[in-house]
Amino acid sequence: MNRTELLTWATDHLRTDSRVRGVWITGSTARGTDDEFSDLDLLAVVPDPAGAVVEDWLVAVRRAMPLVYHQVLDFGPTVVVNHIVGDDWLRFDLLIGPPDVLRGLSRRTAKVVFDHDQIDLPEEGPVARPSADVVAKVVPEFLRVAALLPVALGREDYVVAASGSTLLRTMLIQLMVESVEVEDRGGALHLSTLLAPQHYRTLEALPAIVATRESAIDFQRSCLDAFLPLALDLCRRTGVTWPDEFATAVRRRLAAVFAP
Repeated sequence: MNRTELLTWATDHLRTDSRVRGVWITGSTARGTDDEFSDLDLLAVVPDPAGAVVEDWLVAVRRAMPLVYHQVLDFGPTVVVNHIVGDDWLRFDLLIGPPDVLRGLSRRTAKVVFDHDQIDLPEEGPVARPSADVVAKVVPEFLRVAALLPVALGREDYVVAASGSTLLRTMLIQLMVESVEVEDRGGALHLSTLLAPQHYRTLEALPAIVATRESAIDFQRSCLDAFLPLALDLCRRTGVTWPDEFATAVRRRLAAVFAP
């Protein structure tokens, strides 16, 4: 079973369930940015509690295909079922909930399969903006972790230093994603189509992370150089106060480590 066959089976099955009032394709498939490696995201509107629908759905899935793994995430009126199917590791998610689950979606980010209640989605939805809460949390945490490099180097614990480098790269990516203003940022497995081209090139150009002193210094210097202007810009855009004294102290602490 390929993605197209999976989509056909899932939507045909949901169409036969009288409790399901409508189904929409969401995620990268709806946005037109999917590829052969993308998962499939479906949204089903069910006015009543979704528990019975989920139970019946999983029975049908097990009968129709080799279900390698699934998990059910219950968020009250909304339930998400994650699936992995077959040796090709097809991934698909089904979100089931009341009509409110469509809030924030638009015709650009949700493609209708069937809709018994004629729910009218707007042509465009709200654009995701950088979050002040995220920026206020990530910026000082990045600086705190960066300032620990002399500790790992002093102990000659280069595995810890490599772990710190990985944390810094993760936070750099988090801020790069946060800087993107689009209607739907999508998942974390498709950064090449989401990030600004210059940001993606910056990530590609970062030195490799290896458990050596040289790698820790080279990587964290490069990562800090990429992080600071981005973090400053996001603080400005979100109204978050730049931690100037802390940032200055961190740069002073790392100056000797980064010196040629």
